[in-house]
Amino acid sequence: MTPDQSPLPPEAQSPSINKKVIEMKEEVFDFFTALKRVAEGAKISRKEWDNVKIYGEMKEEKLMLYKEDGVNRAWFVSIGDITAEDWFVID
Repeated sequence: MTPDQSPLPPEAQSPSINKKVIEMKEEVFDFFTALKRVAEGAKISRKEWDNVKIYGEMKEEKLMLYKEDGVNRAWFVSIGDITAEDWFVID
């Protein structure tokens, strides 16, 4: 699904649409392993997002997506997020 087809506003969409995968050497995980890391207090991102300034984290017991504009938003997880295997933990 492209951004113009999504029923969600752009700020709530996964940033993975139409992004090039970046080269990184961090250990990568599937989505469910990455969620376990978030539950332990980690921040997660994806190689495909090509930007570690975009990440997921827990805030007030909710899964939030932090984007470059500096705002945490409720994260509406996409099927692309769930099936991805390029999640990593941000320092």
